[in-house]
Amino acid sequence: MSALFDGLDQLDLDAHVRRWSAGEVARAEGTVHHWIAAAQLFAARVQKDPARLTVERWQAVGTAWSALLAAAERATGAQHGEWLLRDLWLRSSLFKTVGARTDVPLLDPRTVLERALDALPVDRETAAALA
Repeated sequence: MSALFDGLDQLDLDAHVRRWSAGEVARAEGTVHHWIAAAQLFAARVQKDPARLTVERWQAVGTAWSALLAAAERATGAQHGEWLLRDLWLRSSLFKTVGARTDVPLLDPRTVLERALDALPVDRETAAALA
């Protein structure tokens, strides 16, 4: 197991951002449970007080969040959409608390729509026609 998973519950948001932005994350190994814990704790820190984040901090948070989920999927596989669902859930939750913002990738509703449509078992055109 990687030391990346040590003390996750002790990290504040900035520490999570630093940890999951590190280059070694892309090569990290861990069980599904380790990655779920990491994603869950990171998301909880983001949700704790999201209104105080500046655009620059949102950029860093979004980059770290994406790196964590990409590493989790690389290390464990898609896990029946686990990482996608966690991403969509966090983004949707943040829309409710801070609103959608196209200047912040993590808060851009277009990303949620695109990722959700890409996950459908039909192509975008068929999905749009059925909507």
